[in-house]
This record gives sequence, C-alpha cells and structure tokens, in this order.
Amino acid sequence: MKITQILFLIVLKSAFSHAQEVDTLIENIYRQNLQQEQKLMQMSDYLFKQRIDFIKKDGDGDIDEQSQREFVVYVRPPDQQKRILIKARDYADGEWQDITEKRRSGRHKGEGNKFSLNEIFNPEARKNYLFNYQGVEWVDGHHSERIQVTALEAGENRFNGELWFARGELDLVKAILSPSELPGSVDSMQMVFDMQKVNGYWVPKHIEMRAEISFLFFFSGIIESDILFYDYQFNQQFPDSIFDAGTQMNQTTK
Repeated sequence: MKITQILFLIVLKSAFSHAQEVDTLIENIYRQNLQQEQKLMQMSDYLFKQRIDFIKKDGDGDIDEQSQREFVVYVRPPDQQKRILIKARDYADGEWQDITEKRRSGRHKGEGNKFSLNEIFNPEARKNYLFNYQGVEWVDGHHSERIQVTALEAGENRFNGELWFARGELDLVKAILSPSELPGSVDSMQMVFDMQKVNGYWVPKHIEMRAEISFLFFFSGIIESDILFYDYQFNQQFPDSIFDAGTQMNQTTK
C-alpha cells in the first residue's frame, strides 16, 4: 500500500471518529436539555422580573421611538404563567415619561423572544443541521463547549449561529442565532441569548434582538429589543387567583 493511501485512510478514520464524537456530544446536550426542562416543570411556584427596552431607529440611525416596560412574571409549572405590567415609560422630548394605565394596557402584550433547544437538537430536527465543534472557550464565567450550527435548508424556524454549553453539565450558557430564512421586509436579524444559574436552575438572564427592516416606503431602519430577567424567587406558593385571566396587580408580592 502506498504512503498516500495510508495517509488518506488515517485522515478518513480521524474524520469519522471526530464525527462520532460530535454526534455523541449533540445527543448528550439533547438529553441534558430534557432533564433541565423536566426539572423546571416539577418546580414549585416561582416568579421573576422582566424589563424590556425597545428602540426603533430610522434609516439615518436616529432614534425614532424608545420605550421601557417592566413586568413581574408569576409561574406555576408546568404550564401556568401570568405576566403583569408594573411600570411603563416612553422617552420623548428629551426625557422619560411615565405612561398612564390606559396607554399601558395596549402595548407589549407579548411574552418576548422564545427559543427552545429542541428546535435544533431533538433527533428529528438535528437532521436539518450541520454541527461543527469549535472547541472549548471561557464564556460568562463558565468553561464552555462551543458548537456552530448551520441549517442545511433555509427556513424561518431554522437557525444559523453558535451556542456555548457549560463543560460537563452541558447546559446552555449562551447562544447567538439568526433565522436561516428572514421574514418578509426583514433584511437582517440576530438574537443573543444569555443564561444564568440560579439556585441550581439554568434560567434566562438576557435576550437581545436586533433587526434591520425595510417595509416598502413606510419604514426603513433598525429595531432593537433588550430583555433582562432578574430577581428570581423560587419556592413560592401563590394563590390560584393570580393566574386568573382578569388579574390586575400593580406590585409584586414580597
């Protein structure tokens, strides 16, 4: 056997071995994510606070609209959640102005950006991606495994980007993702997810979204949304009335 053939076989074997290692890592990440989700679903009541900063800039980069909303979010696993607005401000005429209750109710009703690892790592979804292991990095205080994901076919529900998982635990630490197919009128979009470990649970810390928009002749510019999650309070016991559809509260429970 020629030396070139031997070298080719060595390279081929090495590549196959590396692919197996990556596949094992992806499977372990998926299993760890399932365990984390199960752990969260079995928790007692908890709450956290959420602040959303929103900025809309025109085509010249000047701020056209700026607002801030603060919520308290009550959670009863596995599927009950109540988000209540506690503060609303708009920036106008060079200063922040509190918004009246009437104007508050019609804005920021959504739950914010959501992302599940199952959209990429479950056995069915992962067939739609190419995974490239990028090594180990120090990210947000954690030794983390870095993985690059690339959608094999474009789609609004498929992502391109990079994710970091805490070495050993394999819980998500950080993700930087973009849709592989952009919605209409969106020229570019990037989402950054930062996680934190609180009382043994990995929970959201910060979500940042930036999109460049071109909508016919009506608007061309940039939209930025910054969502901060803080003041997690676990092992609570809330009254059932909190989760009623008509509940209105102006302050959190202490």
